[in-house]
Amino acid sequence: LPNVEDSSWFVRGDYSWKDKQYLDVSNVVWIKARSLVNFRAGVGKGPFGLEAYVYNAFNDKNYTAIAANSLLDPAFTLTARAQGVFGYINVGLPELRTFGLKATYKF
Repeated sequence: LPNVEDSSWFVRGDYSWKDKQYLDVSNVVWIKARSLVNFRAGVGKGPFGLEAYVYNAFNDKNYTAIAANSLLDPAFTLTARAQGVFGYINVGLPELRTFGLKATYKF
């Protein structure tokens, strides 16, 4: 802000991309690719600051991670293969679009 003494401003955009991710080497189960876009802008004057932000601006709802889990029985065999019941897949859920304002004071 050239006409305002002791002031500053900034604008920032972030883009992050993660390709399709497979559960294991069989390449049978996977999660889709994920694109994440964040925006941030702010102004400051002396010790005061005001900042606006948007996380996940385009509201990408694809999973963030995937992992397979199975339980071992006392004979050290995978119960998912033996009984077909206790195997499961964990997925990481995304944080959906979030926006807000942040005011700061430096002292």
